[in-house]
Amino acid sequence: MSSGDFLEARHIVEKAISAGFEEAVATVFSLNRIYLKIANSKIDSVVEKKRESAALYLSSKKRILITSIERVNERSLAEALENAKR
Repeated sequence: MSSGDFLEARHIVEKAISAGFEEAVATVFSLNRIYLKIANSKIDSVVEKKRESAALYLSSKKRILITSIERVNERSLAEALENAKR
């Protein structure tokens, strides 16, 4: 896995298959933004924002579900898989 709470698509698919889904496809999106504040011709501050999300395609017993996860971490993944089983 990568650094921090960020999950790789392969890990998400493995979790979905082990949760009982017959097919699973995951796409993970990562967006980094860096803002610079310049004052008096000098860099005053740097703000970095990182956002991750994932899209999931799951199938089980002839049912298909497409969903997304806004915060890509183990807890959000577990909640999404549990909700998908219902």
